[in-house]
Amino acid sequence: MTRIIEQRGQEVAAAAFAGFGPNDAPAIGEAFLAVSPDGGRMYPTDVERSADRIAFKVKRCPLKDAWVEAGVGDDKLATLCRIAGAFDRGLFEATGVRFDNVTWTPDHGSGCCHIALTNRDAV
Repeated sequence: MTRIIEQRGQEVAAAAFAGFGPNDAPAIGEAFLAVSPDGGRMYPTDVERSADRIAFKVKRCPLKDAWVEAGVGDDKLATLCRIAGAFDRGLFEATGVRFDNVTWTPDHGSGCCHIALTNRDAV
């Protein structure tokens, strides 16, 4: 399942980020934010920006919210978040930027995943 979800992320990247390269991490991040559903309200984020990096801390995710509402326990919830995060891995790694992602776990606290994109050649 993870492999197929990651592949779907790669397919989306081919269309969404075709004009970007491995040293366009901040621009890729901004393009991603610009198309966030419902003007960013569906996936509210805290964003940190620098010249060669952009990082998102997703404060709320409708997938995680639905799983919690359905009564999914913490261990299974962490697994589902990791599987869902495969889409982001496929999406961003396909661009060639450095991609770091921490998906939700019980020790993670509130919120959801943390994603960082860094230019491939950044020091």
